[in-house]
Amino acid sequence: MTHSVSPGTKLKMTQSQTTPGQNGSKHICSIFREQPWQTKLVADSLAAGIKQGEKGLLIGSHALITEVNGRLEKEIGDFRQAIANKQLEFMDEQKFYLSGGTFSLERVLSQIDQAYQQALADGFKGLRGIGEMNWVLKAWDAWESLFTYEVKLTELLKDKNLHVICLYDPTLFPAKHLYRAMLTHPYLATESYTGVSPTYVPAEQFLEEQWKKRFDNTSLNQTGKQFIVVEQKADQANPEEKPLTDQLLDQIKDYILLINSDGTIHYMNQSALHRFGNQVNRLCHESIFKGVRPCPICQLFQLAGEGKEKIETEIQDQKGAHLNLSGYPRADVQGAGGLIVYLRDVTQRRKWEEELAFMDKFSSLGYLSSGIAHELNNNLTPILICSQMLAQSQLPESVQQKAQKIETCATECKRLVDSLTDFAQKIPHRKDFADLNQIMQKTVDLMEYRLRTANVKVELKLDQSLPYLLVDELKIQQVFSNIITNAYQVMQGSGGKITITSTWRENWCRFEIADTGPGIPAEIRSKIFDPFFTTRQIGEGKGLGLSTAFGIISAHQGKISFETQFGVGTTFSVELPVQASLQEGLRKEVLAAPSITQPVG
Repeated sequence: MTHSVSPGTKLKMTQSQTTPGQNGSKHICSIFREQPWQTKLVADSLAAGIKQGEKGLLIGSHALITEVNGRLEKEIGDFRQAIANKQLEFMDEQKFYLSGGTFSLERVLSQIDQAYQQALADGFKGLRGIGEMNWVLKAWDAWESLFTYEVKLTELLKDKNLHVICLYDPTLFPAKHLYRAMLTHPYLATESYTGVSPTYVPAEQFLEEQWKKRFDNTSLNQTGKQFIVVEQKADQANPEEKPLTDQLLDQIKDYILLINSDGTIHYMNQSALHRFGNQVNRLCHESIFKGVRPCPICQLFQLAGEGKEKIETEIQDQKGAHLNLSGYPRADVQGAGGLIVYLRDVTQRRKWEEELAFMDKFSSLGYLSSGIAHELNNNLTPILICSQMLAQSQLPESVQQKAQKIETCATECKRLVDSLTDFAQKIPHRKDFADLNQIMQKTVDLMEYRLRTANVKVELKLDQSLPYLLVDELKIQQVFSNIITNAYQVMQGSGGKITITSTWRENWCRFEIADTGPGIPAEIRSKIFDPFFTTRQIGEGKGLGLSTAFGIISAHQGKISFETQFGVGTTFSVELPVQASLQEGLRKEVLAAPSITQPVG
């Protein structure tokens, strides 16, 4: 049965249309413009499930998971106990939906069913799965099967205590796809309405080809617009009916906008629609460039008024992407001065440029460090030999004590020189096949006392299928120790948590060390791996921990990087290569569980 509502009707929740997922299976389409509303829905649903003895599974971005964690802490107190009991689990949306880089309808449905069966086997009453759907915006081949997947998922939920909420962002998804999402979900949740979807179409009817062809022109769209905050134009029915110029513009992968003189968006090509959602007839600073101050379009209009024929600038949008923006003056539909705006995402290019500059700097520093280390070693060697000889000779005790002090200072200097040598990658590493999980476990065990006295807890999530790697075990342990030391020191006194995760995929093993510290200020991020750079007081640190780690990982042909959010925390990532020919032969036997989650401290 299809529910229909006249366009002017204001819907209200009935007693049976309370918070989605309270009783029986439900498949809910969530469309929220404001992030706090969506976070509340997700946290409330997970909290309700936990209290009812169900398992919660949140599949989303790091940002969403962090916000939901904060909300859950207020809702149910120490929700980390639920994580420890495997009653609450978080997964990355890209890894879940796009395993191997592609979307497979059958594989994802199988994963959901397996997660449900595992929840029951673990003694839980059911499963609540919540998935953020933004991953599909980066997988164009998934569009065709996405809504078939939604239909099949509704069928899968029947006769199961399994609730699924799919989160669609109306500022990113084109109207056509938002309507399809509403058509394939029996339930709907927005800021103003929660309950049975008035546009739901039964599975067998939606899968009919004639329905797909005619649904864009039905009154159903008018009903659906009540529930989507952004008013958007429907796409033209057939691409071949579009003018040739529109067809050409739609083939361009960069983003093209036509802006009227009053700042409203008059036209967007298909790439822009996919990237920003349909923002036609909306003011630029309230839609695409919301949160970007000053508004780049207003600046372009000002420069265009000065007679410039082409204006270029670069901006960073709300999601942190770098966009190269070019503006060309034109006459708009009213005959007044408008703009043709051409946007190109240069985020990856800027990242490559930063990495290239980074490597150039470290190449120069490494060359300089190796020269300094060589000269210092030449002078330190006789100092150490002579001081040791003096300390062992038949000289007055006061002279021997001074000789021992000289030896102690010279030994400390040699340690610093060795660190410089590591950074310069000149020291040959003694490599053998080793278990990196064991190295990490040993490192944490050795640091347990310092972590406990600093009031810092450590949680290990180590993938037991990790292959053995050809590494210098002592050097890798030094890398782990240096990173963990930095993490707990920034949280010393206030306390916090360090989460260590190991994974491997294709030819790389990856360790992530995430802390809940204050984050790294923007002004010093470019100096983090510089030798002798430290934020601690004089005498508290030499500033060689991370530069040494960088040198060691580089010598292993690996990569080390970090992501940080001021006031939230920092995650350091260490990646080491696995030789393809050795992956299977040296891979350890997988334990009963694919991973372990172990709190420490």
